[in-house]
Amino acid sequence: MSPKSKREVALQRLYTHCAEHGFKGVDNVSFITKAMGISRSLFYFYFADTDDLLRALLSFHKAEIDVLYSVAMEENIDFLTHLNNLIEHKDNYFFTLQAVRHAHEHPLYREMSEYTLSTIDARNFREFVKHYGLERFSESSIRFMYESFRNFWFINSDYRGWTRERVNDLLAQVNSTIELLKATDPPGGEGAVEAKGTEATR
Repeated sequence: MSPKSKREVALQRLYTHCAEHGFKGVDNVSFITKAMGISRSLFYFYFADTDDLLRALLSFHKAEIDVLYSVAMEENIDFLTHLNNLIEHKDNYFFTLQAVRHAHEHPLYREMSEYTLSTIDARNFREFVKHYGLERFSESSIRFMYESFRNFWFINSDYRGWTRERVNDLLAQVNSTIELLKATDPPGGEGAVEAKGTEATR
């Protein structure tokens, strides 16, 4: 693998910053140059303006997600492995989470979040169905369970406190919730789906 260019290194710094702190300030060149560790003149050498930077950050994010998605497909990663991988790849996870939180503020933030949700998250939805044995439930019930899981996971995710212990604790709480939802919603009925045919939606 070839070493990253100085531009890519600067983008990685900003990517990590946004993963932890969100997108506040990314429309300010002085703020950005400090987060990226580059001079103002170098910023304008790399990017035309802040919108150009956001487009570059989108491309950077897509490339990161493409790698994770390819590995997940090639290695047939299951639901639990995916969740545990979020520890090693926390910048990718929290950048997506920040993009979801800020999606209403800028079309590129929305595109960042939607790219992840339509690729690796859609695959994880199918693995979620298989892991919890939900194939016989109605599609609306499954989607409600998955949205409940994802919203709970997002709300209780913290960049600084993101550890294996934290992930295991959240998973234990999710397991209890899903089992409760399964018990109160009998399987079958109109709209029952198979795991291979479902996609995550927002």
